[in-house]
Amino acid sequence: MSDQNDRTDLPPLAGGTARPSDADRRGAIRRLVRTFRAALTTEARLEASEQAAARLLPVLSELRRSLPEDRRGSPVVALSVPVDGEIDITGIAAYMRSDRWTVVLPVVLDDRNMEFREWPAGGELARGLFRVLEPVQGEVLQPDIVVVPCVAVDDAGNRLGFGKGFYDRALGSDPRPVAVGAVFDEQVVAAVPSEPWDVPLDMVVTPTRVIRPDR
Repeated sequence: MSDQNDRTDLPPLAGGTARPSDADRRGAIRRLVRTFRAALTTEARLEASEQAAARLLPVLSELRRSLPEDRRGSPVVALSVPVDGEIDITGIAAYMRSDRWTVVLPVVLDDRNMEFREWPAGGELARGLFRVLEPVQGEVLQPDIVVVPCVAVDDAGNRLGFGKGFYDRALGSDPRPVAVGAVFDEQVVAAVPSEPWDVPLDMVVTPTRVIRPDR
């Protein structure tokens, strides 16, 4: 469990004491995080990404050992190419492949559906439906572990995404993949408003710590 003092709390709403709705809080969190990420220098973003990637590798090795025995030899891990100033952990892809992992990336098919397509070394990427880089071709695979892009997370593993529900649907598949969030420290907030259909994260990695939600 992370130190509660490290969490980012939202500033109080100006004027009045009315409790904001969950939708208001989600909107406020998204604005706060986008402002933070936009203010990061290229050097600071690169340094934080490298630190998070270094913490993520042993986490993935640990999770690999917990997979069913028939999946440990060559597991499938889903990464994602960062957008909008997100933390970038794609630098681990080459090492993962050398350690007999298969790396996949998400490919958005339409406004509700997403699949994971293999991303081999040197595989061509092109911008997809939401202008995110995706593999042009490759085998469609079900990941064992998904490193999930997040707008914000909390200590309980609740995750705020972009509001489209792609990852909640993907993580709701059977068998359910292990979900790991990778974020800047400043994206860990006191509480993320959650909905019944939201799929929580199993672990969260930041540049300075690993959060293991108590559930």
